[in-house]
Amino acid sequence: MEETIIHADLFARKLKGLAAELYVNDIPVARVGGNLQPWTSIPVPEYLIDGENTLSVILGIGDAPSTEKADLEGKQCDPGIEICARIVKMRDGEMAQPGSGEPLLELQWTAEKAEDLPQTLSTSGDVGSKFGAWKWQSADILTLDPATSESAAEFIRGIAEAYTNAKPDSILERTKFKHQETIVAYPIYAGEDFDEMFREQLQMGAEHPNWKPYELPRDQYDLRLVADGRMIQAVAKDWRPIVRMENGDFGYHMYIGKIDGEWQILR
Repeated sequence: MEETIIHADLFARKLKGLAAELYVNDIPVARVGGNLQPWTSIPVPEYLIDGENTLSVILGIGDAPSTEKADLEGKQCDPGIEICARIVKMRDGEMAQPGSGEPLLELQWTAEKAEDLPQTLSTSGDVGSKFGAWKWQSADILTLDPATSESAAEFIRGIAEAYTNAKPDSILERTKFKHQETIVAYPIYAGEDFDEMFREQLQMGAEHPNWKPYELPRDQYDLRLVADGRMIQAVAKDWRPIVRMENGDFGYHMYIGKIDGEWQILR
């Protein structure tokens, strides 16, 4: 049986300096425009759910993740902007490019006139995924009140300290759901030991000359709720991961959530 993998892609034309962000089930997965390329494609099996999935694009995002829907309020985009977002099934080895893959869900939009920003575009449909329920779907529903924000920041700081000092054990204690579910999302990796792979990758990174431990200042954190409030993206105001090295060569992307009241790395 031919191996396949599901991607989400986003192609935008005539953005004229604007940027857009792609979401799968209220989880941000990629951006285009601004200083980035106008097209992107990324594997997304771990963000898909059984039954109806939602594919969304926010056009006209702001300068920082937490303000992406507010920075451009009161401004408009020019007519002619085109947005095409898709969830597609790719064959193993097939090159990801605009138009490739078998479309499972598609969103197309053209600005026929000047439109208010930001524009939130969305479509929903069943893409045939049969993974069962992910742990993040039943995670505690969160709000970003001061107490939750500081609790999340403290957890992230602990992960950052362990990561930058190449100490995987305390991280692996909080990634069990993520690693277990990665094998379900990507059957090609069946039989792999993701804990051991993580240990090896961390050790290899720590031996690199550019591995320079770095603690991002708290005022540069830009935590935002995703997945309908069930996860928090550990992202900084510059859109890069909070957990990273000083020069940015290495970083650890995280979506965290609470399972039975305990912080876990869920994606």
